[in-house]
Amino acid sequence: MARILLYCMNGTGLGHVIRILAVSRQLRKLAPDTDILVLTSSENSGILLQEKIVSVKITSQETVALNQNLPIRHLASALTAQVFATF
Repeated sequence: MARILLYCMNGTGLGHVIRILAVSRQLRKLAPDTDILVLTSSENSGILLQEKIVSVKITSQETVALNQNLPIRHLASALTAQVFATF
């Protein structure tokens, strides 16, 4: 069984998420037993859940800008590395 990790970094728009959604749908058609995981910073990642696509959401750049005093950028980097290593 194949495992595919899709990386979708964006903020408040839907453009990247819609493209990832199209790719995921096609992958499911071609290889139904493939495990798909999406790593995203999109604030609109709920659309993936509607299609039963598993995703891990990390902090978007918009949130990082709002919280300058928190180590959010380092946390996002650590979470990204952990998702890649684990999946």
